[in-house]
Amino acid sequence: MLLFVLYSLNGVAQGIQFEKNLTWPQILAKAKAENKFIFMDCYATWCGPCKWMAQNIFQQKAVGDFYNANFINVAVQFDRTKSDDAYVRTWYSEAKKIEQLYSISAYPTYLYFDPNGEAVHRYTGVPGGNSQPFINIGKDAFNPKRQYYTLMKQLADHRSDSAFLKEQLIKVMAYDKGTAAIIGEMYFESLKNPLTNGNIEFLSKIVQSSDQKVFHFFANNTKAIDSVSGSIYPGSWVISNIINREELLPFYQAESKGISWRNFEHLVKSKYPVITAGALEYLKGDYQKQVFENEIQLKVSQYGLERPDWKSLVINAHKKFPDVSYESLENKTAVLKARQYKSRGLWLAFDSAVVALRPFLKRTSFIKNTEYVWCNDVAWDGVFMHSSNSEALAVVIKWIESAFVSTNSPSLTSSLLDTYANLLYKSGNLSSALKWEAVALDKAAKTRDHDPQNFQEISDNFEKMKRGEKTWPTVSDEKRKK
Repeated sequence: MLLFVLYSLNGVAQGIQFEKNLTWPQILAKAKAENKFIFMDCYATWCGPCKWMAQNIFQQKAVGDFYNANFINVAVQFDRTKSDDAYVRTWYSEAKKIEQLYSISAYPTYLYFDPNGEAVHRYTGVPGGNSQPFINIGKDAFNPKRQYYTLMKQLADHRSDSAFLKEQLIKVMAYDKGTAAIIGEMYFESLKNPLTNGNIEFLSKIVQSSDQKVFHFFANNTKAIDSVSGSIYPGSWVISNIINREELLPFYQAESKGISWRNFEHLVKSKYPVITAGALEYLKGDYQKQVFENEIQLKVSQYGLERPDWKSLVINAHKKFPDVSYESLENKTAVLKARQYKSRGLWLAFDSAVVALRPFLKRTSFIKNTEYVWCNDVAWDGVFMHSSNSEALAVVIKWIESAFVSTNSPSLTSSLLDTYANLLYKSGNLSSALKWEAVALDKAAKTRDHDPQNFQEISDNFEKMKRGEKTWPTVSDEKRKK
């Protein structure tokens, strides 16, 4: 019993000891009375990295020794759930104030306060390594040259110091866009020659809105930026991205009547007379692509209905954005319908949706614009793994043949070939299955060093085919009733 008690006490002492019953005013009073800094773990119950830190870093003895000796430690939950206990509920109001005051939008975020309750340091994310990187973050809280908030207060004194501003900008870009926009403008103004490849690449990452000076730099120098940029973010793309967000996306709001491309193009040219043909081309692509993504795919997800009115969604989307063809919206929606039923486990509805794709296989527009990922998702994760419907099986085989095999598409990877061969095998066509699985295996062998698991899985399937063994799971009748 004594050994058990000693072991238990040791277990309690190891790791960070968080205050369990104190309110924020009481934490502040305790820190001031003991002349200690405060460490606040800002977490959410749904945050995987938060849980990982709590289980793997906070419990380490070295971490506990440092934080317990130097800080009053408090863990604050920033989301709200039905299972929250009384203590968590007492923090609801204070957590909301802290979230707004310190612009906490990503988790985990760690805040450090001095004994007077003034925020001096912060860190967002999971530091690399084991215990030491997290201990080092805590040490930075005592160093004015490393304290985040202390450095933020020095921004005005470093307006012409591009290196200093860039360092601070990198710290805030991911989780505090408001501060990032302010520093970004200061950083841009500090550059003597922004029109260099290195500067353009970094500046492209900080353009957030059309009211920034850096935006107007990109708008007025788009052709020059495109010519010198080796980045995947040329000037045209940056400009179109902002205009898309500010001007086009509002037309996807529920009450919006939509807009034709001709009218939208006129609107953009009127507001941004210096816009280039390249930027307009990007915008036109956004216009065509996002009609489906916002008016159909996103709404299906938001409505949460088991069986949406698919036809009405297509009709309404085409009415709002007439320059996107009804046929292209119908093509994508037909595949989305099958994937939606698959993701919900509505297998009988899924089979019907796959069989309904048969007439689409005669459309050139459907075949030419087939997305590999969507096709493989329906064919493998849906039909091969869960369906016993022979018609659905025949449809996905024909789909892969028409869209990828007959055209020798660049998307015909070893994985898709494996899908194709296994579908053929499940349909009873052994000779063709063995032929294509051999091709898949040969292709997988060329990337074996980079993806050994893929090679092994295809090899195992090939051997099972030769032995006449099933490569697909047995689908129970009970499961099919869903």
